[in-house]
Amino acid sequence: MDLISIILPVYNCEKWVERCIESILNQTYQNIQIIIINDGSTDNSLEICRKYENDKIVIVNKENSGVSKTRNIGLEKAEGKYIFFIDADDYIKSDCIENMYKKAKEYDADVVKCDNEQFDDKGTINKEKLFNNIYLYDLQDNKSKNQILNEMIETYKYNNVWGELILTEKAKKIKFDTNLAMGEDFLYNYNLYNICNKIVVIPDEYYCYYFNKSGMNFNESIAKIKRKIEDTIYFYKEILKNSHGIEENKILQNFIKELVLHIVMIANNKEISKKDKKQYLQNLLKDEIFKTINKKVNLEDIVFQNTRHKIVGKYLIKTDYLKLYLYLEYVYKPLKAIKLKLGNYIIINPISLAIDKARKSFKGEAEKLGLKNEEDVAKMIKELRKEKKSK
Repeated sequence: MDLISIILPVYNCEKWVERCIESILNQTYQNIQIIIINDGSTDNSLEICRKYENDKIVIVNKENSGVSKTRNIGLEKAEGKYIFFIDADDYIKSDCIENMYKKAKEYDADVVKCDNEQFDDKGTINKEKLFNNIYLYDLQDNKSKNQILNEMIETYKYNNVWGELILTEKAKKIKFDTNLAMGEDFLYNYNLYNICNKIVVIPDEYYCYYFNKSGMNFNESIAKIKRKIEDTIYFYKEILKNSHGIEENKILQNFIKELVLHIVMIANNKEISKKDKKQYLQNLLKDEIFKTINKKVNLEDIVFQNTRHKIVGKYLIKTDYLKLYLYLEYVYKPLKAIKLKLGNYIIINPISLAIDKARKSFKGEAEKLGLKNEEDVAKMIKELRKEKKSK
C-alpha cells in the first residue's frame, strides 16, 4: 500500500481541529502521513494538535502567513505517493482515503475528486450534488480537457482542493499563489488539471464540509471588499495569461459576473465616504482589463443573478464610473423612508431624498456626466430607477 500524505493547515480552529484529526486517525486506510501546519494560531489549536504528535504526525509551527504559504509548506513536507488536503473545521468519513485510493489505482488517475456533504451546528444541510456518476476525464484528449477546464470557469464544482486525492508527483509541480487571499484553491486546481493525464470525479460524499455561519460577515470592512475585488482582478488576469484553450470571452464574462458580486457590497458600506467611493470606482475602471472588456464583451451574453447585477455589469463593461457610482449610491442600495429636515420642511420620500443627496454630491461635477444642472442629475436618477424597474 502506498503512503498517503494528508495536509492539514490550522488557524484558530480549537473548536473543530480535534474532530478533524480524529477523523483522519480513524481511517480504514492506515498507511498515512499527517502534516499539520499551525499558521500562527492565537487560540489553543497548537496545544490540541500536539496531544496527537507521534510517528505518523508531523507538526510545523510558524508565524501567520496565510493558507497558501501554509499549504505550500505541506507540499514540501509530503513524502507520500498521494496527497490529500483537508481543512481544520471539516472532517472525512472513515472509508474516504481507502476508497479514493482504490479509484486512483483503478483508473490510473492523477486526481480523484469526491463530492461533499455539508453540515452546520444544527446538522446536515441539503444541497445539490456536484457529481451524480463516476466520470473519467482523459486530459490527453483535447475535447475532454477543454470540457473540464470550461466547467471550472462556468461552475463552482472544482473550486476547492479539499476532497481531492492528488498524485504527489503532479501536486508538487504547482504552488499555491501567495498573492491571493481568495481564489487560491481555484487557481491551483486550474493549473494542476492542465498538467494531469486523468481525473476521476466520484459521487460519493466522503468529505464533510462545515458551513460556519458564525464566520459569515454580511457587513464586511471596506478593506476586505477592496481586497476581494483586487484578488478577483488578479485571479482572472492569471487565467487570461494561461487560458489553456478556453475562449477569452468566456473568461471575461465570468470575471464580470464575479466582480459584480463584490462591487455591490460597496453600495451599503458606511466606512467609505461618497467622495472616496467615487474616486475608488474611477481608479478601478482604469485597469487595463476593463479596456479589453469594453471592446470584447457583450452584456447580453452574460447571465446575471438578477436585474440589479446586470445594470452594475453594464456600467463596468462601459467603464462608466460616474453612472456606476450613481447607481450604487442612489438606486442599488435599499432606501428606507428616512426623515430629513430641510429648513421648515421634513422629507420622508426616499426617492426625493436620494435626488436631493445626488444634487449635493454632484455639485460641480455635472459637466463630467454631460449634465447641465441639478435638475438633470435628478432626471438621471429617475431614469436609472426606471431602468431598474423595467428589466
